[in-house]
Amino acid sequence: SIELTPQNMVLIRGEIDYGSVGEASRKLVDLHIQRGDKDYPIYLVLDSPGGSIMAGEDFISFASAIPNLHTVTIFAA
Repeated sequence: SIELTPQNMVLIRGEIDYGSVGEASRKLVDLHIQRGDKDYPIYLVLDSPGGSIMAGEDFISFASAIPNLHTVTIFAA
């Protein structure tokens, strides 16, 4: 089982736009820095009706550079 906590999870809830992915990106960087050399997973939780394709693609490119990042999808359109 997975236990989601503020120390291992970033939540995107709502529309995907440059504001929401910018905030999520900053949080991912913070968690990645806090994790340091440890290799525990970071979870990206998605609950979104969709939004900007370009913002989503840019975020995917960014997030793919975070090692051991996993997604948990509640809803994604």
